[in-house]
Amino acid sequence: MKSVKEKRPAGQKQYYRRKKVCKFCVERIDTINYKDVKLLSQFVPERAKIMPRRISGVCSHHQRLLNDAIKNRATLRSYLSQRSRAMEIILRETIDNLGRAGEVIKVANGYARNYLLPRKLAYPATPGNLKVIEFERKSLLRKEAKQKDDAEKLQKMLDQVAITIRRKVGEQDALYGSVTNSDVADELEKKGFQIEKRKIHMEDHIKTLGEFSIPVRLFKDVTAHVKLKVEAEPEA
Repeated sequence: MKSVKEKRPAGQKQYYRRKKVCKFCVERIDTINYKDVKLLSQFVPERAKIMPRRISGVCSHHQRLLNDAIKNRATLRSYLSQRSRAMEIILRETIDNLGRAGEVIKVANGYARNYLLPRKLAYPATPGNLKVIEFERKSLLRKEAKQKDDAEKLQKMLDQVAITIRRKVGEQDALYGSVTNSDVADELEKKGFQIEKRKIHMEDHIKTLGEFSIPVRLFKDVTAHVKLKVEAEPEA
């Protein structure tokens, strides 16, 4: 380090002050990575304020880079913590594997903001919304009861339904392609049943001939079973 002689008025004692040298300039560092925690922590003391140049000895150029890197890291950390934080919501409808209408539950922040809230499937669990949901609860219970009653009636009908799907086969009766829940939904539609394919639960696509029982989840605790027969397509 260089020494600089301080000028003092006549009669006062003179002393030498060491001039601080920027470590980044010495090491020829042109960029500062905001992911380098070990490096950045040297310039952020316990009070969480960025260390000033007069203490750190960093030049003005690298001080600006340091400030930007530290602020970028703080912004990223804040964003990630908000994204991963759970949000408390009130369900407006019964959702499979999540809860019943009127329940207060916790879900991932992103799932609530990007899916449930825009589709009006839930409210944020604020004091005001808790009062609103109390007024809606009776209506929701009546709506849910009707949905369940309708689902049970549909279940009795679907339990009697049998569908047949024909596919080309190869050696050892292996299908060319497979039978999916979308195929089952199409066959049910031909028989007058409008069933969303997401409600047709198949563990895997069917790739062999045979008879199968296909579960159709109509409502919570209400599941129908459709009889499916996969046959070989007649040769032309």
